Parts: sequence; C-alpha cells; structure tokens
Amino acid sequence: MPLTGIRILDLTRLLPGAYCTLLLADMGADVIKVEEPGAGDYMRWTPPLAGGQSALFNAINRNKRSVTLNLKADAGRDLLLRLVEGADVLVEGNRPGVMDRLGLGWEVVHARTPLVQCHWHWANRYSPTLQENEVGSRGWILVGTAGATVRRYRPRSRSRTSAAEGSSRRSPSWAPW
Repeated sequence: MPLTGIRILDLTRLLPGAYCTLLLADMGADVIKVEEPGAGDYMRWTPPLAGGQSALFNAINRNKRSVTLNLKADAGRDLLLRLVEGADVLVEGNRPGVMDRLGLGWEVVHARTPLVQCHWHWANRYSPTLQENEVGSRGWILVGTAGATVRRYRPRSRSRTSAAEGSSRRSPSWAPW
C-alpha cells in the first residue's frame, strides 16, 4: 500500500474530513480518529442505524483506529501532543482559532514535530466581512459542485430540462470520476 508507515491523526467531525482520512486509510495510512468524550463524532448517531450503530459512521471510518480525548483538559492535550510526536499528518476541521484556544495551534504542534497540518473549514478565515461561523464562498462552491455531480447519477426524466439543468449534469474537469 502506498501510504504504509504514515500515521495520520484525524480530529475531524464532519463528512469532508472523515472522507479525506478514509481515502488515506484505504491507501494504507495508519489513521487514528480522535473523538471527544460522551457523544463522540456527530456521525455516530446519523441514521440509518444498524444494530444501534450508524451505517454511515461505520462506512466512513473503516480502516481507522479511534481514541477518545478531552482536548479541553490538560491530560487530554498532553496525550494528543504525545500522539503528535509519532504522527506524520494532523487533519482537523475546527472553526478558525479553536486549536489555538485549546493550546494546540500551529506553533505548539510544530514545536513538537514538523508534521503536516491540514485544516478543513468552510469559512474563509481571512475575510474581514465573514463571521466565524458563517460559510464562506469556497464552502458554497463545494456544496454546489457536490449537488451538480450527484445529479449525474439520477435517472434522467423524459421531461424537458432547462439549459442550466442540462449543464449541471456534467462533472467539473477536476472531478476524479
């Protein structure tokens, strides 16, 4: 497997980050999913449930190991920093500034090891007009692209479609399929 020997810490909670680390795990990376105590990842409780477990969560987190850490507590932060020392990549999807507030920002992590740190967030963190929880233009572009690419798998109806609908059936040139 091309990524055998690469360790990735997955601090993501939503589908895009989980899918990213799933692809890396499928290519042989050792992915350690870090979840908060209690509820854990939001997708754990997303229907459909099979045997009390989310089918989506199980599918998107296959080939991953999991650990529960309270990153708001000193002990949880210390354990994550010990995991960081043995990792090659850290993927997180918190709002801008959250990792800094937890004491796990870029400077702290890179003082331990020069790993690759990937941040997934929908908001444009550098926009002076965008509030912290708002979705930036890049996020809406991704949502629109996802809708456009999903359309091509639906059965075509015999009704007339507009030019815009017809063009939305095409995948973007960068799509992997």
